[in-house]
Order: sequence, then structure tokens, then C-alpha cells
Amino acid sequence: MLFSFDQWLLDKFEQFSHKSQLWIGKNCFWWARLTLILYFLFLIIPKPLYVEGETWKLLLRIRPFAVMVGLAGLFVMRKEIKEIEKKLSKLVGGYINAQRLNWKLRILIILITLVVSIIGPLETVWYLCAICFVSTMYFMACTPLPPAPSKLKEWLKNKLLAVKKLFAPIPQPVPVPCPI
Repeated sequence: MLFSFDQWLLDKFEQFSHKSQLWIGKNCFWWARLTLILYFLFLIIPKPLYVEGETWKLLLRIRPFAVMVGLAGLFVMRKEIKEIEKKLSKLVGGYINAQRLNWKLRILIILITLVVSIIGPLETVWYLCAICFVSTMYFMACTPLPPAPSKLKEWLKNKLLAVKKLFAPIPQPVPVPCPI
């Protein structure tokens, strides 16, 4: 049951990353980096972001332990994303990402975040942080499509050519000498 849930969720993430790669040219590893950065940002956000009359203490509310853990995780995961991307770029078509087989770790992370969410503090920032971390794990396990130009780039290029053609100077006729 957990395996089929993991595969279903992984298929949803892969479908999203394939569609985004076709439309905007960004593959699953770009999304993994983005969600990892969001994870770090949500991790360092202070608990009470604003307390009336104490706005000057905002920087003091940033949790130093969370920053250290977040930075360490950021660098380790970033390096792992690069290694996975490099391995997949060397392989010639038809191979899947080996991280797909690591389903037990992804399920374990989901279960840990659920347990911590139930017994831990009810903060929106914690939920956003957990969602970003789980999303990073799933985007890392997706298999990207082969590189191809995005539809957005093609559309923008066509529109740019149309605008250039619209504002191009009108060609002036060249006088032709009359035959005698």
C-alpha cells in the first residue's frame, strides 16, 4: 500500500516536471533546487514573525540551530542533486533515475513529517517547510525528459520576430534606369 502510494505520488511529480520542462524548459532538478531553497527559507523564518511593539527583535527570533541544520542540509542536498543530474546526463536514453527505487526513504520522510506535525507545534511555516522538503525528495527521484527547446521560448521567439517585422522600416523603392 505504501509502495503504491509512493509510486502514485512520484508519477504526479514526474507528470508536473515533464509538463513544465516542455512548456518552460526547466526540468525536475531545477524544481528540486527551487523547493530546497524554499525549504531553507521557511526553516529560518522566525516563529512569531511580528509581535506588536517588538519589531526591532525580529532578527533575534531567527533560530540559530535551524539555520545551521538548514544550511548543512542545503549544501548536502544541492550536491546530491548535482550528482544525480550528472549521472543521468551521461546515460543515453531509456534509463530511469535510480532514486526512484529509494521509495522506503521517501515514505519514511513523509511518515516522520506527519508524526512531527501531529505532535509538534501547529505553525504554518512548519507545514510549508515539510511540504518543500518532501517535494525536493520527489523531484530528485523524477526522470527528466531529453533536452528540447521549450514551447514558451519558441512562442516568445515568434512574437519577437512579429514585433520586429511590425516595426521594421518600409523598404524604399530603388530607381531603375530607363532603357534607351
